[in-house]
Amino acid sequence: MNGQQMWFGTRGHERWVKAPQTGADFSRKKFSSQLNFLNGGAAILGSRASHAEYNMSWPVASRLDLRAILDFAGRLYDNDPLAKYMVPANLIYFVDPMEMELNLAPISWGSPMLAATDAPSLLADARPDVVATDANTAGYPSFSAEYAITAASVPRSFYLPIPPGYKLWAGFHGSATGAGGVQVTPAGGAPTKLTALGLGQTRVQDSFAGATGVDIQLVGNAGDTIKLTALILQLIKTSFVPDPGGYISGRGHSGCAFADEPQVVALSTVNHRAEVSGAAKLVEVGAWL
Repeated sequence: MNGQQMWFGTRGHERWVKAPQTGADFSRKKFSSQLNFLNGGAAILGSRASHAEYNMSWPVASRLDLRAILDFAGRLYDNDPLAKYMVPANLIYFVDPMEMELNLAPISWGSPMLAATDAPSLLADARPDVVATDANTAGYPSFSAEYAITAASVPRSFYLPIPPGYKLWAGFHGSATGAGGVQVTPAGGAPTKLTALGLGQTRVQDSFAGATGVDIQLVGNAGDTIKLTALILQLIKTSFVPDPGGYISGRGHSGCAFADEPQVVALSTVNHRAEVSGAAKLVEVGAWL
């Protein structure tokens, strides 16, 4: 967040746009179904994993304030112009102002044990095992995901943009054997394997600045294992340092798509002071592509 602006756009084309109004709905959704029994009882069936949905509105804006949102929805800044359907290269990425200094990791990285059930696995070929998390006093999840790297393993990565004036701080909580770990690759830079921090009061340690964004994925050689309890990602202004403390769950996203064309309503049609309101819904889809 930069004043009343938000960092927003397709990969490599991000820019500051007008921030949505207070009260925007940044909720998560999951599959859920209620069963009612003949004996009066009930049961709830549902997924453990969820996806993010962002309902944003801009109540009063100049005509140009909304033009960037409309242009991204119109796919003027896609990275794969021939793709008929939404593909990872054309997803919308934005930095959630409410999560910047907390944890921008998607749910399957911030709460990795969910990948053992129905959340997307961080390896395309296999789900992890569930193992008990080591005893700690920092509030980390009760269970962790343990990934076994094989010669056929295909890691899934996700992208996180870094706005100008901010530094990414990352913390890999867990352990690994051999060459296993969590790798961060800045755009145009060399990959770095994150320091395994364990389960203490240091949330983040490795930092990245100067890149427009990073790709994050698991790495390792055949036979290596990675016990992933949590990944914590924070975007902090370059003049500040992160606060210490215990676990913070991930509430970021893996890339979004517009659910439909944004709605635009003219509030004034007088040319020299024309004002509009707008609304748009973005849905997290990246981890499921």
